[in-house]
Amino acid sequence: MSRKTKIIFWMILIPLILIFACLAYWWLFHTCCSPEPQPNGNELTKTQRLADPNLLYFSSWWSGLCRNSHGEEGGCYGEMYFYSTGKFVKKSGWVGLNDRKEINPTVENQFSTATVSDIIQKIRTSGLIIKNCYPQEIMDAGWDYQINLDGVKKSFHNPPEDCESTFNYIDDIIDPNVPTFQKNNINDLK
Repeated sequence: MSRKTKIIFWMILIPLILIFACLAYWWLFHTCCSPEPQPNGNELTKTQRLADPNLLYFSSWWSGLCRNSHGEEGGCYGEMYFYSTGKFVKKSGWVGLNDRKEINPTVENQFSTATVSDIIQKIRTSGLIIKNCYPQEIMDAGWDYQINLDGVKKSFHNPPEDCESTFNYIDDIIDPNVPTFQKNNINDLK
């Protein structure tokens, strides 16, 4: 190929890739994350949970590159809520075309006052509440976090790797599916 042909090729290919990525992001955002699903009975919505003053920590993720139990392509998501009362709630599921959904059973757990105090201390010493975790541009997945501690509420979207590793560790401490020896070893948080 001549130099002129290569330039024209890239001038056409790059906008096409960007358009495809934007369409994929739009499809995922509108089918996976918005509008917020309506609760069943007394179940709270994500917006109501995030506004709860007792919510200490929120973690969520979504990805557009998931398959359901039948091998159909779509998006998957997970949400984790941890409250000052020690209550833990975890939701997850899959969303496909034509508003097809597979929602996993909600996981709930209750932590002791001592464990809540330890987790709060680890979140406090992590420095996340004062750290600048600037969002990264990611088109096929996303991570959101919220910390509500010491009268400060701070939200994070697609944080960089150094912040993300700290959030992952906090998730591992709080999630009841993590083996007990890891939960008991919360002093390792950076």
